[in-house]
Amino acid sequence: MTAILDTTRVCGINTELRVIGEGRPVVYLHSGDGIKRELDFVHGLSHLGRIHAPSHPGFGNSERPDDFKTVEDLAYFYLDLLDQHKLDDITLIGASFGGWIASEMAVRSTRRIRDLVLIDTVGARFSDRDVVDIADIYMLPDEEFRSRAFVDPAKGKIDIANSSDDDLIEVSRNRIALCQYAWSPYMHNPRLRRWLHRIDVPTLLVWGASDEIVTVDYGRKFAAEIPRARLEVVEQAGHFPHIEQGKRVMQLIESFVAPATVAAE
Repeated sequence: MTAILDTTRVCGINTELRVIGEGRPVVYLHSGDGIKRELDFVHGLSHLGRIHAPSHPGFGNSERPDDFKTVEDLAYFYLDLLDQHKLDDITLIGASFGGWIASEMAVRSTRRIRDLVLIDTVGARFSDRDVVDIADIYMLPDEEFRSRAFVDPAKGKIDIANSSDDDLIEVSRNRIALCQYAWSPYMHNPRLRRWLHRIDVPTLLVWGASDEIVTVDYGRKFAAEIPRARLEVVEQAGHFPHIEQGKRVMQLIESFVAPATVAAE
């Protein structure tokens, strides 16, 4: 199915937006690597409904104002996007960094959100300061990062030699933007854990069994803070199960949203 790639203006910010499929709205928020490596998964979601997959401000070809500095800014931005596009009764899906944004949105308002899916999300802290909850990806050599994030590290390798200049520029923009939002405090909001109980919609957490960026134990702790949450672990997958085991992740999401869809009908 062909995606419609467009630019929408939200909060005065030109934002890259892909729209795929028809039906009830599903909003997908990509990981810190950007959306391009996740497009196969995004296209696969299209049989669930009409997919809206933006590039976060500063990522892809989306603008980032100088005063956009926190994930809280992104959460309010996307709540405004839902209002502007009149997207109601949505399934909100976020992967990794995108899961953090989705969580921040949901603690603020679930008025337009029917259910929530978080894939190997970051964003909260559960341990004492001397315990590492989230591996420091900025301190890891690329090869070690890929070995921690993927069961098959080859799936995380960027083919620089065969990448266009535009693609390499986009990779650089994505990495710079992620640093701007998530460098300090590193990959979390110290206040998010306290407010996760405000997420009052059914929530599915999907986790790669071999994730060494944020472990399954972190996923269990995250799920325990959300009243209507459950955790599903995906074997033979690391931090990006939707890339390594896309079909299995899709099955889990389908079975999660199907009861609500039937009830609505």
